[in-house]
Amino acid sequence: MTLIRLTPRLLVLAAGAAGAAFAQSSTPSAKPDAPITLRPFEVTAEASKGYRVSSASTATRTNTALIDIPQSVDIVTKEFWNDIGATSFDQSFKYLANVFVRNRHAGNGDNISLRGFETPGSISVDGVRMGLLICEDAWFEEPAQAAVQAGAQLLCVLNASPFHLNKAPEREAAMARCAQQTGRPLLYAHLTGGQDEVVFDGASFALQADGQLAARAPSFQEAVWVVDVQASGAMPAESPSGRSPAAALRLTGAIDPLPSPPEQAWKALVTGVRDYVGKNGFPGAIIGLSGGVDSALVLAVAVDALGPQRVRAVMMPSPYTAEISWVDARDMAQRLGVRYDEISIAPTFDSFQAALAPQFVGMPEDTTEENLQARIRGTLLMALSNKTGAIVLTTGNKSEMATGYCTLYGDMAGGFAVIKDVAKTLVWQLCEWRNQQADAQGVVREVIPRRIITRPPSAELRPNQLDQDSLPPYEVLDAILARYMEEDESVEQ
Repeated sequence: MTLIRLTPRLLVLAAGAAGAAFAQSSTPSAKPDAPITLRPFEVTAEASKGYRVSSASTATRTNTALIDIPQSVDIVTKEFWNDIGATSFDQSFKYLANVFVRNRHAGNGDNISLRGFETPGSISVDGVRMGLLICEDAWFEEPAQAAVQAGAQLLCVLNASPFHLNKAPEREAAMARCAQQTGRPLLYAHLTGGQDEVVFDGASFALQADGQLAARAPSFQEAVWVVDVQASGAMPAESPSGRSPAAALRLTGAIDPLPSPPEQAWKALVTGVRDYVGKNGFPGAIIGLSGGVDSALVLAVAVDALGPQRVRAVMMPSPYTAEISWVDARDMAQRLGVRYDEISIAPTFDSFQAALAPQFVGMPEDTTEENLQARIRGTLLMALSNKTGAIVLTTGNKSEMATGYCTLYGDMAGGFAVIKDVAKTLVWQLCEWRNQQADAQGVVREVIPRRIITRPPSAELRPNQLDQDSLPPYEVLDAILARYMEEDESVEQ
């Protein structure tokens, strides 16, 4: 069996007589299981000579050597990379893709910089020639056709495409067109996991040459996914060029269903929190729990991502906090089994007002006093974060952030904004979806109290305050924001 590993933790292709296996892995952790010495290699073509491979570091470039790399390699071994001084097998194979495939259509947000051989090529694994495409190369006809001209019988796409709702069907449709245009079956290996504010959803897949779905890996889950690459009949004799036609290949494998939109969003949020907290080494998370729906959603996501033992909820009531907010916050913390604390901000708020009273003589109360309360809460949460090392997860949703219905240095203070891209109407949908899910024992248990979902939303920063005093109904507001922010429609439209 020949093992080929391309790009660390993104794609493993192990091909033998039975077929191929892809490992759909998460983004690399800042703390790998074993130490890895990374020495990047810059690969540049030199006409009629081969390829110059430079071992690079942040300060110096050493061990420059001119080596000959053929246009396509049938067997690549670890010894090959040892000959050029590679200290990391994974990292070396990352640059194998650069040698054989030129990434011509990297998206602006992909942060991809590839240098290497000027025409896409192919590698041979047990007699099957595989054309390698990186990222958006597969969304355009030219690179795939060039790989076919180089002898590819099977297209292998390596991709790290950031998640958005319902993007998986878009990917499959685009790759189906690629397979149909080239007449080649296609394997699409996609990253899963969170990296900073970006989430990748996995769901790698395989397509037949006619674009029909042959297999699909799980979404938001690191997994080894096996796809059989077989001849649909007797393999035809090789052509004079030594390359076999691709029509004889057929792919088979398990098809994992795509999750519903609410489940997609939930898994994306859980993945983002889990990997941001884990990769940055935070021992846990702190959340300001208000008794409202936004903080309830963030608390539920955090518990699913980290477990209750790593999550702390802090209720910080003011003179305007309703009794039901206290009751519901305590109830939810108890349902989820997290540590729960209450710190009244009333004495601190009184002190601030007393200190500012001489400056505010003759001025009526307004949003200044409202924002003071939010900023006191932000200060308390950040103090707890500084003392314990746990990260503060903020609770503002997209509808609020887009309209400025939030407080700078107040409810915006924290280390990770979990639901900053979740509109208020989706917040309610996600709460309903989570309450319908069964626990590990198969029991459906509402983790978010019903009253938190159904009561009218309020910041509770003044008497009898409601969000709709300052904002349109969220159903109206979110529809406007979707057209303006997501669909890029103008104000006139």
